Amino acid sequence: MNKARYVIPVDHLPVRPPILLTAVVGMGLDLYDAPGVAWGVLGTVVALAWVGWAIALVHQKPKKMPGYGTGE
Repeated sequence: MNKARYVIPVDHLPVRPPILLTAVVGMGLDLYDAPGVAWGVLGTVVALAWVGWAIALVHQKPKKMPGYGTGE
């Protein structure tokens, strides 16, 4: 009873913002009462993730997929 399961390829999905990463890092740093250096380092990592997301969002283009929507 193994039916084929059709899924959308990952490269066809839009870029998702790193909201969960931001929340987890912020809550983790707050929970463990992290020093300012940790806030600075991980804050920089999160900021770079947001910049990477923004760049990927600007450069993404919709791709038509046969049998799935209009591709727009």
